[in-house]
Amino acid sequence: MDNEISGRLPLTARILIGITSLWFAFAVVYLTDAACDFTIFFALLCSGIAIGFVWVIITLLSHRLRTKPSCLWFSVPLGGAVASVLAVKGAGLALRVYLCDGALGKYVVSVPPEGIRKEQAQWIGLFRVEEATVCDGGVYLYTSQSWLNRHGVAHIPIGSKVAPRTSVQHLYGQWFRFEWRF
Repeated sequence: MDNEISGRLPLTARILIGITSLWFAFAVVYLTDAACDFTIFFALLCSGIAIGFVWVIITLLSHRLRTKPSCLWFSVPLGGAVASVLAVKGAGLALRVYLCDGALGKYVVSVPPEGIRKEQAQWIGLFRVEEATVCDGGVYLYTSQSWLNRHGVAHIPIGSKVAPRTSVQHLYGQWFRFEWRF
């Protein structure tokens, strides 16, 4: 009875919202990179579906959730929807590059012509740069890998040619998302 009078959500709903927040924090790191490893993507997809399924059950079983304003029971599906939009539209990657533009810019200038190998991997801003290569003035920062191909962000000045076996997608300014095909 006390729970019906107070404005608080049921404990199970609060726990699930907390789990969803943790899932979202984990998912946003992988879904806003240049690529997401298949196993991680599959794990995020399955766990996201499981969280959504549990949320539907909790909502159907809890009279309190069904009678609350819709913004409360809508919070868990919203986390999955936002993560999906960030991943599909590439807005998340562009935002990450924008947020650490200064650090990435300094790093790009410091990359020697022979590049930087995997043994020297390091965090630059919000990205773990595994390797860096230089091709025709463009600097390619490898941050992730899909099945056989490698992905990352590239700083390609106007007039530079794209590296061989590489496809690029413009993010903003001179920053691009790229895929190096095996």
